[in-house]
Amino acid sequence: MMRWIAGIQPDEEQPGWSHFVIRPRGGIQIQHARAELATIRGTIASSWKLAGEKIHLDVTIPANTSASVYLPTNEYESITVDGRPVGDAAPNVLLVDLKDGEALLDARAGTYALECKRPPQ
Repeated sequence: MMRWIAGIQPDEEQPGWSHFVIRPRGGIQIQHARAELATIRGTIASSWKLAGEKIHLDVTIPANTSASVYLPTNEYESITVDGRPVGDAAPNVLLVDLKDGEALLDARAGTYALECKRPPQ
């Protein structure tokens, strides 16, 4: 559940939780999830909920770590970080790629509120 529903996953190429992945997966039966994982680097948190056509994802990335964060969307323009368009967000969260119904963001240490329009189910 931690790995697939909440989406907190280790990065096999960077052991020790210095870099990790947050890739939550929801669906018709699961509308929200929240999890925290205590690691050697600090506590990682992922909390998401579906709200109509949108998904809200709150993440906490410990100091001196980074994460690849995946959002289920086809629309770059719909992605916000702390209420601002991802392109206007602090340089700590950058859009890396958008393909196959997912946006890949590179996020540095911090706590962020992300939101996007999700693709049709």
